[in-house]
Amino acid sequence: MVKETVPTLFLTLTLFLGLNAQSFGQEKILVEGKGFGNLVVGSSKVEDVIRSLGKPDSVEQTESEYSKNFVYPKFGLKINFHDDTLNTISTLPNFDGNTSKGITLRSSLQDVEKIYGSPLVAPGRTKDNAKTWAYDGVIFWLKRSWISDWFDGIETIVIFDKSFRRSKN
Repeated sequence: MVKETVPTLFLTLTLFLGLNAQSFGQEKILVEGKGFGNLVVGSSKVEDVIRSLGKPDSVEQTESEYSKNFVYPKFGLKINFHDDTLNTISTLPNFDGNTSKGITLRSSLQDVEKIYGSPLVAPGRTKDNAKTWAYDGVIFWLKRSWISDWFDGIETIVIFDKSFRRSKN
């Protein structure tokens, strides 16, 4: 009886863990201007993030005394808070998800422009010399080729809520 129970328990546990890992993999979608999973930029709180992702591996204090980053290497995410409200969601180099429009960290700049259109860039910049390409609710930080000074891909994806206003503290 025990011999039958142990393999059955092991099989059940393996299937459960596999389904959970698969469902999380399917949820690695960054929604422009909204968030990630059930986390919403501009409204989710620290306790919401901890409930959803667990305790962070590390916490970084930023230059602003009202801002901090929760770092989740296993999810490939860095969550920024202003006061206790989720401000931005940024990807780490190991993020293996995508935006809701299908852009990944391995996408080309041509892919980004094809899907999102011409980028908004800082005054005095063109898309060829900009460090970031910005769109409604998403910013793509560009990485430079190690061979030349040309941008050749995406270093970081940042999700933000452009209507979110920081406190006056």
